[in-house]
Amino acid sequence: MLIHLLAMSTTLAAEPIDLTPIKKIEIAYTVDMAGCAATYEGAGKAVTTEDKRVTFKGTWTTDTGSCLAKKGAAVGTKVLWVPGDGKAFHTVRLTADGSAIEEWVVHKNAEDHERFTSGIQAKGQYWINELAGVPADNVVTYELTEEFGLPLLGKGETKHNLKLTFIAK
Repeated sequence: MLIHLLAMSTTLAAEPIDLTPIKKIEIAYTVDMAGCAATYEGAGKAVTTEDKRVTFKGTWTTDTGSCLAKKGAAVGTKVLWVPGDGKAFHTVRLTADGSAIEEWVVHKNAEDHERFTSGIQAKGQYWINELAGVPADNVVTYELTEEFGLPLLGKGETKHNLKLTFIAK
């Protein structure tokens, strides 16, 4: 897979980020695969705050987008894990030096906050890493465009747009 564009609206901080004031999170994520888009939303309240990690208990849902109507079950909501009951955990992790948000993980079980590298959907998880984002006005945004070649879809692009909003109340 060739990644040809990576852009973020945030910059790296010079000092460590303090996660303790963060009480809530809101997540907006859109994935568009060759014009087949799906939107996902989540939110949660902080349940665990450690040195470089916050885990939130909340929701993760999708609007199903145009994917199922255009391409069938091969793409869209079948690509990303979404809980049947809409309940999920979200974990945000900092870089080793604590100066930036490194990854976001949505997961089914509270204890599964570390990224899975295989069977991700079957185990109830999805994640994005290498965010390298510092909250600007309590928001981290991430955009990525990848080129792909798949038997059912042919060649095209997948666009990812993630927005994490941190709330301190």
